[in-house]
Amino acid sequence: MVPAVLPCRHLFRYSTVTPTPPSCSRRLAGGLSMTSACASSSRTIIFNTQLDKIDTLQQEYPLSYPRSGWVEIDPELLVASVTNTLDPLLEKYKESISAIGITNQRESTVVWERSSNKPIYPIIVWQDRRTESLCTEIKEQGKEEIIFQKTGFVPISPTCPPDSP
Repeated sequence: MVPAVLPCRHLFRYSTVTPTPPSCSRRLAGGLSMTSACASSSRTIIFNTQLDKIDTLQQEYPLSYPRSGWVEIDPELLVASVTNTLDPLLEKYKESISAIGITNQRESTVVWERSSNKPIYPIIVWQDRRTESLCTEIKEQGKEEIIFQKTGFVPISPTCPPDSP
């Protein structure tokens, strides 16, 4: 059985999905929708129970570089790209999908205003290096080991660690 939320790096560890009612298409019965918002685009893929790709939509969104080493994304453009790839495929295969997986850039950061549900600043993308001087300071103070012990992150870096937990 596939979990309701399935990170894309784990997608191919699962060989079966929860069966759907017999009225669904035989080709897609028990299908899986996988949506991923990556570094420069969103993509939704429809898989059948054998994890064969049945259909896909992708939409790019622009990255912004407001200063040297800074990388940002307009949150509303990212959300629109997810909606624009997910909604048409969910509508097309709504009778056949038994699980939906969503993954994103877990190291990227965005803050939303609760009352308006609007972003207050662009997404700070995982490639952003604006904290490089802080990381250097942490290393110079000899705090790498304690951070590793508490978080498992190594090395201290302004971009996401390649083997982050």
